[in-house]
Parts: sequence; C-alpha cells; structure tokens
Amino acid sequence: MSGAGDMINERLLLKELNSTGVFKLGNYTLQSGQSSPIYIDLRLLFTSPSVFSLTANCMCNMIEAKNLKYDYIVGVPYAALPLSTIIADRLEKPMLLRRKEIKSYGMRKIIEGNYERGKRALIIEDVVVSGKSILETVLALRSEGLVCEDAICVLDREQGGPENIQEEGITLHSILGMNKVLDFLIDIGTITKKMKENILYQLTLPPQSIEKVQYNDDWSLTSRKNSTPNTLNKKLLEIMNKKKTCLCIAIDITKCEEIIQVIEKTAGYICAVKLHADVIEDFSDAFVQKLTSMANNLDFIIFEDRKLADTGYTTNLQLTKGPFKIASWAQIVTVHVLSGQPVLNVVRKVYHSTTKYFLQIVNQPETKLTGCLLVIEMSSGSFTKSKQYLNVLDFICFSDALELAKNNRDIVSGFICQKRCANIPGFLYWTAGVHMDAVSDGVGQNWRTIENAIGIDGNDIVIVGRAITDAADINTQVRRYRDAAWESFINRQQNH
Repeated sequence: MSGAGDMINERLLLKELNSTGVFKLGNYTLQSGQSSPIYIDLRLLFTSPSVFSLTANCMCNMIEAKNLKYDYIVGVPYAALPLSTIIADRLEKPMLLRRKEIKSYGMRKIIEGNYERGKRALIIEDVVVSGKSILETVLALRSEGLVCEDAICVLDREQGGPENIQEEGITLHSILGMNKVLDFLIDIGTITKKMKENILYQLTLPPQSIEKVQYNDDWSLTSRKNSTPNTLNKKLLEIMNKKKTCLCIAIDITKCEEIIQVIEKTAGYICAVKLHADVIEDFSDAFVQKLTSMANNLDFIIFEDRKLADTGYTTNLQLTKGPFKIASWAQIVTVHVLSGQPVLNVVRKVYHSTTKYFLQIVNQPETKLTGCLLVIEMSSGSFTKSKQYLNVLDFICFSDALELAKNNRDIVSGFICQKRCANIPGFLYWTAGVHMDAVSDGVGQNWRTIENAIGIDGNDIVIVGRAITDAADINTQVRRYRDAAWESFINRQQNH
C-alpha cells in the first residue's frame, strides 16, 4: 500500500483486527513446525461482520489497484474460503473450490466448479508463513490446466513465503506484513521495540522437528473401538463417532442447577462432562440422579477430575466414601501421576499401591467407574514452561506411568497430556489448555489453538471450560468448538 488512502485503510484494518483479538502473544507451534511468540488468528474475522467486510474490501481494492489478471477466485482451504467467497461476490467473478482430498463418490473432483483450461486463477489466502498451502493449491489448479501467477493474502509473516512461491512463478501480494503488525503493537503500547527485535529474531529460527504419528487404518474410530480392551473407550469412541464430536466440556461451577443448565445447552455437542465435585456447594443425591440420567439419555461420559494421588487406602476412601462417593456416579477419574514437583517423590512410592486399590473398585456392580486417565502433563504455566521441571518428570515418572498403563489397559483409558505421549491407538489422549480466542488467563492457565492441540500435538479429545461456560451465547460457542475440534480430528486422520 502506497497511497494516503491505502495507509488510512491499513491503519484502520490493524486497529479493527486488534480489537477483535486477532493478534495473540504467547508460545505457539505453527503448522510448519516453527515455534512462534506471536499467532495471527484470522479465523476470528468471522465473528465480526464489520471487520470481515473491511478485510475483504482491502483485498478487493488491492486486486483492482494492481490490475491483476484473473478469471476465477480460488481460496486456500479451509480458512480462506469465507474471504474468497465474499471477494468473488464483490468483484463479480466466479469462484472455484479446491478440495484437500478427492472424494470417493460423486464426480471425484479435486477442483469443483465450471472452468476452462488455460484460464487464470487468483489464489486467496489468509496468513502466509512458508507458502506451502498456496503451492499445494497451485499444484491442484495447474493439474487441471489452469494458469496461476498471483496470490493475495491478508498477512505475510515475512518468513520466506513470497520467495518460496516465487520459485514456482507465483507473485504474492499482501495487505499487511509482520513488521507493520509489530510496529502497530509498539504504537499502542502492547509491545516494546526490544520485544519486536526478539520476536523477529525468533521468527528467523529454523522450524522445530516434529515427531509425527503415522496414522494408518489402526487409528480409525472403528478400528480403535473394535481393538481396545477398555470398556470405557469402546463406549466413548462410539459416542464420538455417533455425535461427530471430540469435545469434553469442563464445568467448574459451584451450583448444581447452573451445572445442569449448562449441560442442557451443550449435551448435543459433547462426548464428556468434566466436573470437580469438591467445588459444588450444594452437591446432593438428587443432583447425582439428574446428572446420571442426563448422561444415559443424552450420550455423554461423566468425568470427575479428582486427580487421585494418595496412598492406596486413602484413594479407596476418596472414591467410595465421604459426601461425594465418586465411584457411584463418575465413569472416569484422573489419577495424578505427575501432579507437580512437591509430590514427585511420593508418586514413585505409592502409585502401585494406589492402583492396586483402584483396580479393586472399578467395574464392580455398585459403581459406575469403568476407567481412569493418567495425568502426564497439565496446561498450567509450571508444566508448559519449565524445561528443568519437565526433564525431572521425564526421568522419574513417565516411563513408569506408560508401563503401568500398558499393563492395565482394561482400566487405564488414556492420558491427560499436552502432546500425545504414546503411539498406541487403544488409548485416548485428552488435552486441556485449548482456547480459540485467548492465550492465558493471567493466573497460570495457558491456552493454545485447537489445530495445534489435535492436528500437531496428536490429541484425541479437547477439554474446554470457561471459553464455553462463560460465553454470552453458550449454544453458539459450544457448536463453534465442536465443529473446529471435529474438523481438526478428521483432517488429521485423512491427511496421514
């Protein structure tokens, strides 16, 4: 952008994007595998019609100002599809749809729409890092005889994307660049000049090596359901497939009636409800009856996040006695293998004893309890940021915990972890610390995106709490999270 009017639009766009929460500072892993201290979440554009419209206008203006030659508009799937749709409408040009994979039915096309070989396609993208997604789209279009010479994006992260795609004859036109974003954040006092220097330095570092799970047919929902020896996982995988969800809602609310109200609004979109019974002020038998009835009728698992980590005798009492009698209503509980530095020494001494008592309780006629999750990692700051602490955990506990899980697969359903901790399809991998609109709550809870949690970190079920329960419109928010999580889950399997 070079004209005065363009500069005004650029500044206005930066201001509006910032107000929508698009610019997030924290620790992120990009799709390329590179660590990044800043994440640009342009999917939030869709939550603000005015900002979405402004962004589309800026892109249309640039297309016209540069006098780009094209016959069709093509969005890079999937994040850029809404933008490409509105741009095609405003410029009165036909739009083509590129599929990520060819369907096994119908016309079996990789490019959907009416087009003529030899005509030009203009590619629309939201954020460009390496340019890989654009090149994949170019390859698909050229395989159908279409000409591709230009791509336009909202943001160029300035990490080599333009140079990479230029090698394939594609010129990238961007509305914003990372330097302009950082300068804007300096101007409004969000970061300092020194922070900008550090961010730009980190963005020059090479991508991290990501150990990817090789997803074969053994990882399909049907195969995992049929092969797992764990009763709870069989039921849970059936629910996930039936309801098309891998979302567990965490309800940390202190009143029974309010908990029930949240469940009524979200039950159709979740596979599990996670509770902390000890924070419920009016816990009662009537609440338990209502909760278990809803679980049976609405198809979800009841999950008590007790994080058991005491002696075997005490664990027995915690599950069967006291005001909560957890084993009488919860189908799954957490066992706190790695609860933190203060209990590490204790865990090594008592965990096998704890498990001995636990095995005597589960699957008994008088209990609902059918499984447990071993807590390997949490999403609080001490777990996600302390390299020294993680090294201690790895050395002392992880191998023992994994071996314990393997030896008790009928009881151990899986793990609470930040990254998939084993390449065993029979377990389920649950993860917290997921938020689509925020990075941290300021009191130790860190969040990352759903795409990172499932697509990159390899988890199966995302646990989401306040992002849904505190929302003004819980119904809309839970659908948003369910859809995003399921899309990431299915894409991970299809792209193996």
